[in-house]
Amino acid sequence: SGPSSDIYFGYSLAQHFTKRDKKAFILVGAPRDDYKGFKRSGAIYKCPVSLKRTDDCEQVRVDFEPKNNTDEG
Repeated sequence: SGPSSDIYFGYSLAQHFTKRDKKAFILVGAPRDDYKGFKRSGAIYKCPVSLKRTDDCEQVRVDFEPKNNTDEG
């Protein structure tokens, strides 16, 4: 079983290819999914291009933390 239909999994799609790893995958939008405890904030999933499985997508981390703190008084 995959994600429930009420999160609109598959609402948007984008194909992506990484040159470094030489792997293709699909980015899948789920605009009504939960992300990090926030209800219906939306989420993006990374799914390998494969016909073997339907449950191998993983949620993509979209927030980031600064590499260094430049907020010096």
